[in-house]
Amino acid sequence: MADPVIGATVQVLLEKLLSLTIEELSSSRDCKKDLEMLTKNVSLIQAFIHDAERQQVEDQVVKLWLKRLEKATENVFDEFRYESIKRQVKIQNKLMKKVSDYFSHTAFKSKMSRKTNNINEELRAVNKLAKNLGLQLLMVPPRQTLPIRETDSVVVASEVVGRDNDVAEINRKMLNMRDDIVLCTIPIVGMGGLGKTIEAKRIFNDEQIEKHFEKRVWLCLPEMSETKSFLQLILESLTKRKVEVQSGDIIVKMLQDELAGRKYLLVLDDLWRVNSTLWVASTVATVGPHRLEKLAKDHCWPIFKQRAFVDGEVPEEIVIMENRIVEICQGLPLAASVLGGLLRNKQKHEWQAILDGNPLVASEYDNGENSVKKILKLRYDYLPSLHLKKCFAYFAMFPKDFEFEKDQLIQLWMAEGFLNPCQEITVMEDIGYKFFQLLLRNSLLQDIKLDKHNNITHCKMHNLVNDLAGDILKSKLFDPRSDGRENLSQERYFGWDSPSDQIDKIKEPECLCTLFWRSNYISEDMLLSFKFLRVLNLSSSGIKELSAKIGKLIHLRYLDLSDTKITALPHPICELYNLQTFRFYKFGSLLALPYEMGNMIKKGRRIEELGHLKNLTGKLRINGLQLHVLDGLQPHPNLKTLEVKNYLGTRFSSWFSEESLPNLVKLKLSGCKRCIEIPPLGQLKFLRHLELIGLLELEFIGPTFYGVEVNDNGSCSKIQVFPSLKVLLLENMHSLTEWKGVELIPTTSGVRMFAKLENLRIRKCPLLKSTPNQFEILRELEIVRVDSKMPLLNLCSNLTSLVKLRVYFVKEFTCLPDEMLCNNVSLQHLWVSECGEFREFPQSLYNLRSLKSLMIDSCTNFSSFPVPSGENYLTSLHCFHLYNCDGLTSLPSGMLEHCRSLESLRFHYCNNLVSFPLHVGKMTSLSCLGLSHCPNLISVPAGNLHLITGLRSLEIGPFLEMVDFEEFQLIFNGIQSLHTLEVWGHLQWDSLPYQLMQLSDLTEIKIYGFRIEALPHRFGDLTSLERSTLVGCKRLQHLDFSDAMPKLRYLWINDCPLLEALSDELGNLVSLQELVLRKCEKLEHLPSRDAMRRLTKLEYMMIHDCPLLEALSDARMTIEWVGSNLGRSL
Repeated sequence: MADPVIGATVQVLLEKLLSLTIEELSSSRDCKKDLEMLTKNVSLIQAFIHDAERQQVEDQVVKLWLKRLEKATENVFDEFRYESIKRQVKIQNKLMKKVSDYFSHTAFKSKMSRKTNNINEELRAVNKLAKNLGLQLLMVPPRQTLPIRETDSVVVASEVVGRDNDVAEINRKMLNMRDDIVLCTIPIVGMGGLGKTIEAKRIFNDEQIEKHFEKRVWLCLPEMSETKSFLQLILESLTKRKVEVQSGDIIVKMLQDELAGRKYLLVLDDLWRVNSTLWVASTVATVGPHRLEKLAKDHCWPIFKQRAFVDGEVPEEIVIMENRIVEICQGLPLAASVLGGLLRNKQKHEWQAILDGNPLVASEYDNGENSVKKILKLRYDYLPSLHLKKCFAYFAMFPKDFEFEKDQLIQLWMAEGFLNPCQEITVMEDIGYKFFQLLLRNSLLQDIKLDKHNNITHCKMHNLVNDLAGDILKSKLFDPRSDGRENLSQERYFGWDSPSDQIDKIKEPECLCTLFWRSNYISEDMLLSFKFLRVLNLSSSGIKELSAKIGKLIHLRYLDLSDTKITALPHPICELYNLQTFRFYKFGSLLALPYEMGNMIKKGRRIEELGHLKNLTGKLRINGLQLHVLDGLQPHPNLKTLEVKNYLGTRFSSWFSEESLPNLVKLKLSGCKRCIEIPPLGQLKFLRHLELIGLLELEFIGPTFYGVEVNDNGSCSKIQVFPSLKVLLLENMHSLTEWKGVELIPTTSGVRMFAKLENLRIRKCPLLKSTPNQFEILRELEIVRVDSKMPLLNLCSNLTSLVKLRVYFVKEFTCLPDEMLCNNVSLQHLWVSECGEFREFPQSLYNLRSLKSLMIDSCTNFSSFPVPSGENYLTSLHCFHLYNCDGLTSLPSGMLEHCRSLESLRFHYCNNLVSFPLHVGKMTSLSCLGLSHCPNLISVPAGNLHLITGLRSLEIGPFLEMVDFEEFQLIFNGIQSLHTLEVWGHLQWDSLPYQLMQLSDLTEIKIYGFRIEALPHRFGDLTSLERSTLVGCKRLQHLDFSDAMPKLRYLWINDCPLLEALSDELGNLVSLQELVLRKCEKLEHLPSRDAMRRLTKLEYMMIHDCPLLEALSDARMTIEWVGSNLGRSL
């Protein structure tokens, strides 16, 4: 495939080379003839280039001439630039004395003159060869600017339409699987471009599926042939940590520990390249494959329209061609999306030519996938820039389903020389961003991720699109599997998946410009052989040491050492003067940076030098500013996020204004203790997030905060205040007493305030008495540590859209206004905590049919809920929690009767609660029930909790002594589905309820205050148990672990004063990771060394307040060991 980008690249390099040479040598008379000759040679080559580009498609010799020219100009320019920067660094650091300055300058001029002569000789030879090839001297047209139309913003594709029935069908199969089936597979099959991955993602993230499966794993397996690698990926996804073991048997055992007894969902994407024998066994029940069919015509058309016409208006000329466009798409979502992106922003004559001039409609011998490939190739052909095509092909450097970081991509494109500044766009990163946007708009990228400012951070590429990139780059990408060649000579790129053990097959290492290295060692000889490298990526390679020979790679523009084990950087790294990007994230092993690192950048040590950082992006942090400096530190107008911390002035700088911060999105002012006035921020049009924290002297917030200008006639010239603000936080303002709204602003037309504010939090403003009440769409309100109730009442007086309300530590708060609950029927979360005077809810509580969670905590005077009447009930309630409410004695009988969605019900430390209604037969969704430390509770739910079939977590006890053990045991009758249990007993109860030993699914148990002397013999039957805690069992003397509990990982024993020894049976707990022993005064013996060594997974052990274990503790009261394989080291 011809490479038309070479000519454009060479032209740019020649222009830069000529400019740099003239800059360095123009003052030297001896170099005048050399410069004139260089100018002539460059002009001749530029004229030959245009004829060469035209001929290279047919003439391989001309193509080789272009490549020779590209290689020569690339390397020469880098060397010239390197020497120029090297000299600048020496001058800047004043390493040369003034006396020797003249001689050093003369030596530099002489060296550069020799290089210029060499360049001229090379260019003369190239020009002579061009004449011999018969190339014509053509007029050089002016270089065109990047043809990018910015008529709209990026549209993120919505979910694929027309697949609801498919999703529902697969969900039904998964949720209704028979219990006797151990493992079941549901293949989703279909050609590429149908949307199989999107369908699987919708299922994977479905709310019902999330609840049904305890563990969910998503893996993409584009290529894999080894069973161990496959299982290792599953284990790492489950445990969220790297698996270091090499044995396949150990990995299988670890997987069994993680998954045994649990429902899990494993989604394997791109399984079509994986050997099916790796994962399908004879014991697997396979549901018939779910075949994804092509979309109906009426579903393809909306996808096309969404991509092609952002405003929704479709030209009549396109409407009449609907049938033809749908036929081209062949029922494939990807085809519809790409074709829509292709025709986007095109004029009528352009899209007419595209549709008429290309054989897009598949023939009867074509399948749908071929149709997609044709459209993708056409989409590539119509990309508006040759350099953009190079950027697209570069994606082949990475494996399928790879998640690309946008900034890293742009840095790599820049290092490869794909981004050439022009008159309109002078910064390479800006051009890279434009290229990225174009690829996204043309549906060549997908699955984007956004940051908190809605900026794109990551993306992916569809497999078929990745195939196209691979076809374009395959002649230059090292891949010995592609054609079986033993010696490879044209490779420029060693990509992410290129095999490290075959790198010696590269015949001409000096041609390699990009190396992604995954091995944990790279030799000096290898570094020196790739002397023209532009990109070196060693991230996640495990390398511990970097050779000093790295300094010889003078052409290097990109170096990534992220997530390696390197502890020190060699000093020659500071001489990589061409380096543009140096990445070292997750670099915890690095002890220090070389002092000379400043040579690699124009490093300013004075605050005024920040003005020279024209291309600075990302983040900038400045510490230790003096008071007078902030005024002169006016930020760049494109600044999006600003934080000022611990500023000690009384007023902020004048540049805190709309004129100076026109694009600010987030502002945080914190720790400005002396500030008495907030700057006028209300007119910042794009400000979405504002935090004011620790302004201890601020007493009043009013008109100046809003930036409203008042005319002579008393009216306002600006009526929009904080037009985009969504989040506002006021915190730790101990002197703030008044926050006024627009009532103090004279106006005849009205002022609209906080039109988009959704989240308001006021914390630790104890003296605040007043607030505005003009919040049109406020959804979340939090009031914390405000003594007066008036701010809350003011804020709530006009609210109608509230979804979350949190009221904590408001001393005067007694009751929510009735009209407030009536007006906010959309309220979903209501939490009141530490409000000592809060007493009751109004009757309108039952108007909150959307309420999902209700929590009252530590409101000691809270005494009553209203009795429900009529048809109003809390029908959407999911969570109902009451903690430390001593004034409450009972709940109304019908309060919970209609709460069929209730999932979590907890009453803790309500000392005077006597009874409450528990409608077990109607609480079909209840999974968590907690009734603890309510000592006067006499209504014990005995014998019927088993009717709550979904119950997974139970906290119960202690009860009054009048509740006997037999009655207490009845609580557990018939319960089988518990996963976690906390149970409190009495010191006169010398046994545990026998039903507990039948809870085969139990994973965690906490036992408090029983008079047991030993654990029941059948305790070992709890084979799913992972965590066990024993607290306050005052008569406990013996622990029996003769029956292995294979999954037990955590064992805590606390306040068991008669326990004397832990026997060697503890060594049977082969999965034990953490052991804690506290307040066991008679504990004198631990298991033997041999028994402890069997605990190969033990990582943490603590012994505290066990005075007889002096031999281990060396007379200390606390021993704490932390470490990997701790058991073996004891």
